[in-house]
Amino acid sequence: MKLVAQLFMVVTLGTANLLPGFATGTEVTLVRPGDPPRPVRVAEDASLQMVALAEEVRQLLSNIAGREFRVARRLDGEGLRLQVVKPEQMNIFDREDYSIRSTGQSVTVSGNTELAVEHGVWDLMHRIGYRQFFPGPTWEVVPRLESIRLNVNTDESPDYHYRRIWYGFGPWDYNVQAYQTWSRRNRMGGSVALHSGHAYGGIIRAKQAVFDQHPEFYALLDGERNVRPQAKLCIGNPQLRATVVEYAREYFASRPDEDCISMDPSDGGGWCECDRCQQIGPPSDRALLLANQVADAVKPRLVGMYAYNYHSSPPSLAVRANVCINAATSFIKGGRKIEDIISGWARQGATIGIREYYSVNTWDRDLPGASRGSNLEYLAET
Repeated sequence: MKLVAQLFMVVTLGTANLLPGFATGTEVTLVRPGDPPRPVRVAEDASLQMVALAEEVRQLLSNIAGREFRVARRLDGEGLRLQVVKPEQMNIFDREDYSIRSTGQSVTVSGNTELAVEHGVWDLMHRIGYRQFFPGPTWEVVPRLESIRLNVNTDESPDYHYRRIWYGFGPWDYNVQAYQTWSRRNRMGGSVALHSGHAYGGIIRAKQAVFDQHPEFYALLDGERNVRPQAKLCIGNPQLRATVVEYAREYFASRPDEDCISMDPSDGGGWCECDRCQQIGPPSDRALLLANQVADAVKPRLVGMYAYNYHSSPPSLAVRANVCINAATSFIKGGRKIEDIISGWARQGATIGIREYYSVNTWDRDLPGASRGSNLEYLAET
């Protein structure tokens, strides 16, 4: 089963008692023998999502301590407090920021958003000793503790703003919930969904009527326009670029909550051979020229693209600040190492992501021991 990791520009520590040097708060005891457990607290007007999170934490703490915790629908008072504290100003890269403070008789998890609070909760559970290594109960580690004491004072922001490891052909009915639970409890996902998959085919389909009227928008190959659903585009044509910009504006108009659009070329070769495209330069420059023009039109929203295949080499053009380049670790043309691709695109101003391949069916036929994801030396190195 193809497993692919996509990381876009997670931090974990701990046990039930943090090591000296990490602890700068006040030690708070959530439960100890002889005393009733301190409650899990959420605001009286908390959303259903926050209440569900509090109940999940309550159940897990009860399992850890062998004592029944409860949920209190008010924030004031001792216990474990879960609260959203939205800052006056917040950009898209602040949405997952959270803090954990142990003071007085309370441990408080505060986040800029509900997602941030959820990340803070699973950070806290990790510090207590909880683990969910892989999806499913077999890989869940629930410690058994008579006392739960915490001394923590930390502010956290993700190093990667989008984090996914997924089944290449998607989860089946039996593991959908297990996969979603594993993702949440390991702070996967993120508040910024990076879209960088092959996009030219989708652009053609969305603007099919325009492409039917303008076959010159398709790549020129061997003297003929390559009129097909997954073709490359004639990026040297300014009218084609204007059409793609129009597509991008329509995309966000119909999806107001989206943060990112992909401008990655269709897979494989078939790049345009016309004089205007040749004058732009190699495929990386052509793909980036189009992505930059779209980025100018839709900013501050993001434009995603791979550094992959024929357009993996770093470009000669500067990259717009709102263009995110997802560097593929395999299927690279030109003989460059992934480190050179990352550094080269970064020098041109790109925000960098990583597209890793932990398993590809044609490499390992889904045999776990043969996959790249089972190579511990490779994982440690990369």
